[in-house]
Formats: sequence, structure tokens, C-alpha cells
Amino acid sequence: MKTNLRSIAAALMLTLTAANTRAQGICFLPQTNFTTSIAPVGTAVGDFNGDGKRDIVVANQTGSISLFIGAGNGSFAPAVNFGAGVQPYGIDVGDLNNDNKLDVVVTNLGNPNFFNVLLGTGTGSFGATTAFTLSAKAKAVAVGFFNADANLDVALGASGTNSVTIMLGAGNGSFFPETNFALPANNVPYDLTLGDFNNDTKTDIAVTNYTASNLCVLLGTGTGSFGVASSVPTFTNPYGIASSDFNGDGNADLAVTSSSTNSITLLMGNGAGTFTTSSTYTTGNGPRSISIGDFNGDGKKDVACVNYFSQNISAFLGTGTGSFVSATNIFTVQSNPNDLSIADFNNDGKPDVVAANQASASISVLINSAPTVTVSTTNTLLCEGYSATLTAATANSYTWNTGSNSSSIVISPTISTNYTIVGTNGAGCQGGSIFTQSVQICPNGIFFNTKSENKLNVFPNPFKQNTNVQLELLEKAKVEMTLYNALGQLIENIEAKLLEAGEYIYPITVGGEGIYILRTTINGYRTSQKIITIE
Repeated sequence: MKTNLRSIAAALMLTLTAANTRAQGICFLPQTNFTTSIAPVGTAVGDFNGDGKRDIVVANQTGSISLFIGAGNGSFAPAVNFGAGVQPYGIDVGDLNNDNKLDVVVTNLGNPNFFNVLLGTGTGSFGATTAFTLSAKAKAVAVGFFNADANLDVALGASGTNSVTIMLGAGNGSFFPETNFALPANNVPYDLTLGDFNNDTKTDIAVTNYTASNLCVLLGTGTGSFGVASSVPTFTNPYGIASSDFNGDGNADLAVTSSSTNSITLLMGNGAGTFTTSSTYTTGNGPRSISIGDFNGDGKKDVACVNYFSQNISAFLGTGTGSFVSATNIFTVQSNPNDLSIADFNNDGKPDVVAANQASASISVLINSAPTVTVSTTNTLLCEGYSATLTAATANSYTWNTGSNSSSIVISPTISTNYTIVGTNGAGCQGGSIFTQSVQICPNGIFFNTKSENKLNVFPNPFKQNTNVQLELLEKAKVEMTLYNALGQLIENIEAKLLEAGEYIYPITVGGEGIYILRTTINGYRTSQKIITIE
């Protein structure tokens, strides 16, 4: 499991242009396949040339990594290959030498005593491969911060010693000697993920153990060390693992694939470092790598996994309550997908998917084709206690988090509030949007309403007998302005007509000390302003 969002690939091989494929509202365009070296097994995503577009690196078991520079539209330049040891497998990226350029870490299965680092130049290339000695071969790798020195470190699943190996970074692309943290007997780590599982702001590790049919959790101390591994019974042959908060309780949860039972299992965290099995969902045949994204833009975590033997991807929409909508396995890729990554490859704000196809020497890219739902408001900045209308567009039907199924809703928030909407188009594809309605307590003498910033100011205030009301309209509007005393009795109708955009001054004269209320309505939006007279 990569610690960053993971993604696609490679030199152009074949492009298919057909209708969307869809699973329970998740839609992708048909696969576009890119050629790699033989036996691609791992993917990672980053910006390796500083152009703000997602690029991809792929670990090939024939001794190289392939770098694909993204065009920002879902396509990629042909692969450039770099030597990466013997039988590369796990791959991750990070800035290991603090030069603000992404580097690559890759494990070697065929060379049991090394992992390799390739330092990025920031121009879409890498320097020479540097090998670092390990006491045993490692399969999985993840880059993260395990102590407080601000240098990236590396965690490896050491299958040769049934342990997790920690390499603390020196900040210059090299590492201090390894430290191994033992797993229970017969535990062979296959994949690992990072997270804060006990809410102490320190990085922890969860690792799947294929032969022991469990997973282990190692809680970090924040000093580069970890506590004794605790076992979590899961199911037969757990393989891939990913971490996120799937039920919105603020605690990290886990999603784990089982290659033998063709399923993913969701384990809910309690925030103390322990997990309980929540639910299990059917996948395709032989699920392996799993990753996390928000495919329909509803603000809830979804998951996708590759199915090695059925040559497809299973995608599951999250409900936000710790469960998923069952998947339909119709996202076809090429032969024996072993790994997948999720990232936005065409800069449309939606997560796309890549799968590394081990037997096809290719990577399949699936571009998210969810509709882009737009939301507009009648009040960009709303005064506390007033209403606005939110209107969604571009889809056929809508569901708001308020429960409404209308394209428009009227809201009256008292604080700035997020509103989530999911739209469904005619093909059944779902896309979402999260709109923030800004609310402020309007300052004395000024308020904002309607689509433009109309301003009302009373000066001076407080005043002796005479004051002025200044009104600035940025658009044509119907204006009603009345003055009341503290008992609610009408004192004066100041204005009541349709006004053109511009500035208007209204002199006001009242007698005696007291409090008055100036009530102004502009295009149906009302505010009440307190004005004070003094002797």
C-alpha cells in the first residue's frame, strides 16, 4: 500500500473509446492501456517534473522502474526506464533528501538483502540507483515520518524475518542502520499501511500477514520505535490493506482484501489502536491491492481493488457510516492486475484509477466519467439569520445531504455550513459537489445580501436628531426602507420602489433620545439595523 494517492501509467499501447462502464453509480471510461517493461507489479504517483500534473512510476520485475510523464489530460508520454535492482516489487515515493523533488523507493524480491532508492532530479528523471542493505528481503514498502526530525523514513514488510523493518532517514537520501520489529510467529507480511490508529498524532503501521490469516498493528512512539505488534484475526489469506476513516467518527479504520475468499473486509477502529470486524463484501477473483478515493464526490470514502484472476477492478461506494454499497465487477483491465493506484490524471478534480497488469506488460488507466455537478447560491455571503437558495445543475436527479431530492433548496444556516449534493445523469453515473455557504454576523451599519454586495451604512450612529442612510446597489433592485421606534411603531416609510444600481443618500430626522430600528428589504432579503439617538 502506498502512503500517497496511487495511479497510472505508461507508454501508449492501445486506446478504447466506448460508452461508460458503471457499477452502482461509479463510472469510468473504458480502459486506456500503456506499455511497460515485462511484469509490472507496483505503481506510485507523483509530480516528477514540477509541472503540476500527475506522473506515474511502475515497478517491473524484470529489473527496472518505468516513469510516465503525465500530460494532465489522462494521457502520458512513453515510458523512460531506470534500473532498480533485481526483481523490483513494492514502490513508493517521497522527498528523501529534502530538495523538494520527489524520489522513489523500491523493494527487491530477487535480491534479498537490498532495497533501492532513486533520487529525483525534478526534471522528469532520476540519478543513479543506490542500494541499501537489509538483513532480509522485503516485499511491501511505505514512506512516512516515524520520528520528530522532519526527514522521511521508510517502513518495509520483511518477509524473510517475519518483521517490519524501519529505516530512519538522514535527510540526504541515505538512512541509519535498520531496526526490526518482530511480528508473531509464522507471520509473513504482504502489504502495509500507515495511519494514526490510537489518536496520539504519531504514525502507526498495520500489516497483512498472508500465511497467518491475520493482520498486525504496531503503534508508533514518535521516536522511530514501535510497541509490540498486536494481532487482529481477520480471515483467510489477507493481502492488500488501506486505512481511512470510513464512518466519520474521527478514528482510522482498515479495509483489507482476502485473495482466497474473494472479498474485502472492513475493520472499524476505536481510536485506541484496536479494530473489530464490521462487514465483508464480495469482490472479483483474487483481490490484491486496495486503495481509497471519493469516486462520486459526496465527501465519503470509497474503495477499489484489483482482482488478479478475473482481470478487473471492484469499486465500492462508501455510505459514510462504516459500510459500502456492494460492487459490480465490470471495470475490465488486462491480464493479472496486481496493483492499483488512485489519483486525478486529467485535472478535473475527480479520482481516476490505474492498474498494473503483471501478465500483459501494461498498465490500464480508467478515467472517472462522473458528471460535474455545479452549485450556485443567491447569497455568496449570507448574514446570520437570513436565507439563501442553493441550485444544482448538470445532472438529471439530485440528492442533498439535507434529504431533499430537488435541484434547489432554501437554507438558513447560522454559521458557515457545508452542503453536499450527489447528482445522477441519464447513464446512472453519480457525481457530487460540496458547497460551503459562508455566513457572517453582519457588522453594525453594513450588511450583504442578494447575488451582489449591496451595502447599507448609517452615519453617524449614534447621532443627535439628524443622520443619514447610505445605500449602495450594485444591481437593479426593489428596495423597501422603513423606520420604527423601540415599541415597533412605524415612524417613517423612507423608500419603496425599484431602484437602478447606484448610491443613494436618505437624511433622517428624529426627536428625542432613544433607540430606533431601520428595516431594509432588497429583492426580498431583509435586514434590521439598530440606530441610536442621544441628547
